[in-house]
Amino acid sequence: MVKYTVSLTNRESNALNGHRKDGPQHQRPVDEENAPSEVWFLERLSWYVDTDDRNRKVIVNDFEELRRVIEVVARRWWFVILLSVLVGAAGYAISLRQQPVYRATSSVIVGQAIRASNLDTRDIETSQQLALTYADFARRQPVLQAVVETLKLSESWQELRRRVTVRQVPDTQLLEISVDADSRQEAASIADEISRQLILLSPTSLQNQEDESRMVFMQQRLLELQLKIETGQSQLDELTDALAAASSPEQKVEIQTEIGNLEDMILGWETTYARYLAFAGSEESTNYLAVVDEAHAGLSPVRPNVRLNTLITAGVGLVLAIGIIFVLDFLDDTLKTVEDISRNLNLTLLGTVGRLDGRKIQDMMIVSKNPFSPASESYRMIRHSIQFASDDGPRRSILVTSSADGDGKSTTVVNLGLVMASNGLRTILVDADLRRPMLHDVFQVSNDQGLTDLIQCPVSEIGAHLRSTETQGLWLLTAGGLSPNPSELLGSQQMMELAARLINEADLVIYDSPPAAFFADATVLSQKVDGVILVVGAGKTRRAVAKQAVFNLQQAGANILGVVLNRATEKSGGYYRIYTRSADEHKFADSRILAGLRRFREQNLSVANKVLGKPNTKHEMDLILLSVPGIGPRRSQLLLEQFGSLDAIRRATVEEIAAVPGITQRAALAVKEKLA
Repeated sequence: MVKYTVSLTNRESNALNGHRKDGPQHQRPVDEENAPSEVWFLERLSWYVDTDDRNRKVIVNDFEELRRVIEVVARRWWFVILLSVLVGAAGYAISLRQQPVYRATSSVIVGQAIRASNLDTRDIETSQQLALTYADFARRQPVLQAVVETLKLSESWQELRRRVTVRQVPDTQLLEISVDADSRQEAASIADEISRQLILLSPTSLQNQEDESRMVFMQQRLLELQLKIETGQSQLDELTDALAAASSPEQKVEIQTEIGNLEDMILGWETTYARYLAFAGSEESTNYLAVVDEAHAGLSPVRPNVRLNTLITAGVGLVLAIGIIFVLDFLDDTLKTVEDISRNLNLTLLGTVGRLDGRKIQDMMIVSKNPFSPASESYRMIRHSIQFASDDGPRRSILVTSSADGDGKSTTVVNLGLVMASNGLRTILVDADLRRPMLHDVFQVSNDQGLTDLIQCPVSEIGAHLRSTETQGLWLLTAGGLSPNPSELLGSQQMMELAARLINEADLVIYDSPPAAFFADATVLSQKVDGVILVVGAGKTRRAVAKQAVFNLQQAGANILGVVLNRATEKSGGYYRIYTRSADEHKFADSRILAGLRRFREQNLSVANKVLGKPNTKHEMDLILLSVPGIGPRRSQLLLEQFGSLDAIRRATVEEIAAVPGITQRAALAVKEKLA
């Protein structure tokens, strides 16, 4: 018998073996004769597994869609409550202003079945059919016009008809006539008059007159027959007594004959009496109307129903609010959440920053003004994200741009520079937004000399244009004079050379540039830096604009590190409130930190003074140079390699020190002042 094997995938094998995982594939021998059935079984099994996966995906998608709907409504919950309350209050106020309406109802029966001794099903069915006819007839002109004329109403019968409702009580011969009016008395009088006019226009009134004369005659005949029967019965009793007292046979025969004749007469009278009585009882008509219950109105008005109207209007307000929310959400194409970033831009999220308090432009320096705030922690997280994203080494230059104006790119540049400098990185902020520069206003420095001057005069010293800040290790290169062609200026060869020179001046250079969706400045600069950060304003940046910015940067070959979601809603605010300090704790901690820094500075100065007067080791000389502002590890190494000792550096002139590659005129002056 020929044998061969059939391969089972993990999913098929798990389905067969109770989800037992024995490896990527499983082999089992299969009979050639049973091969078609085996293959069919595996195909069906694979179909069931695939169907199960599809069903799971559908369930997950439905759950995600439901969650998104709930989030959309929950984001504007206050609007739902506000509109529901306002519309409900409006419905309540309108209901109170409406004229109260009362309703009175009278009942009329069709036929005389309830008075009949012998009931006939056909008569009851006929009466029910007639009740439907009278229900329609009661709202027509003959009846209502007669009511208007009788009660002298100031409205037409057509207007009265709109206030009249007539219905048959199901499975009965009863009609209910209901009338709405402004007062209970008016409603009751109209309902009673409709019942009366309906009876007058029916055969009931004529039938009542005929029945009355007939009943008088029959009552007379019944009384006469009753008297004859009673008199005959008395005579019969006397003849019976006489028969008992008779002594001769002839008298008994005569008396018996009289008794027999009298009994025959009484029997005839009783028969006639019974016939009259039966005739009187059979005079019931199915086409007969009678009032069962006179009209009465309730103490409470039927309209308006204030509670019901308030609930209905509040429900309408709720539905209207939800509808408006979904319309606004459909029309709102801005990026608001982390899910929007990943779903629309397909970029790494570096971090989110909440909305900053304060109206002054200096208030955007949140890291220096409130280092323990949630926003400051957010910028530190962004710093770590940038460092972890550097797989091929540290980023020496970063461009920060946005999709549109007002997204918060300059705020990101300032605070990112502050956290980088506080982490020990010598950082230079470059205001490359030559269209709307603002970093000089943030740091409150002059903008007369800056980036444009260095580009147009490449021989100028970078140090002469750098502005020091209150933060140790952070310098600012302002934009300088405005240029009529910023894109050409930033894309020039001089800018390329200046970018390389700036990297030699610091550990990190951060550029602030115009929005990438509308200007070519950011795309031009993106080719001269190690990475680009895109800032998106939550609830402000539109999807199309953000996608255009990403497209422009990608077309230029930019290395987009990720996205910063600015002004995001801080859902984890409670976490920060738990793990951050109060204002008093901040002041106490700041005072202790400052005191510690002063002691550290005094100790270093004393050590430096001692070291300067003694022969120095390389480590001691490096320590002294690193305490000079503007001198980092690289520049310290260059100076020691060029001069060999601190005494040689002290004897050198400023020009000789500045002649060392990588040492600026400003740094040379700082070294001379320190070692003097």
